[in-house]
Amino acid sequence: MDKELKLFVWEGLNVLEDQYCGMICVFANNIEEALKLIDEKDDIAKGSFPQDKYKIIKNPEAFICWGGG
Repeated sequence: MDKELKLFVWEGLNVLEDQYCGMICVFANNIEEALKLIDEKDDIAKGSFPQDKYKIIKNPEAFICWGGG
């Protein structure tokens, strides 16, 4: 297990889409743990985002997610 937690972010096209794009943020040690936590939180989400299209946030950054629907 890694020593430093990372913030994994999936956002934009093809992420939890209904009528608009969604966002997933997970604070985890590694990508495997992040994907496991997503599945535990919402097992329907697993097939609703491109699992390999994420970014790791290590510096201060803001995220804004508008509702849609």
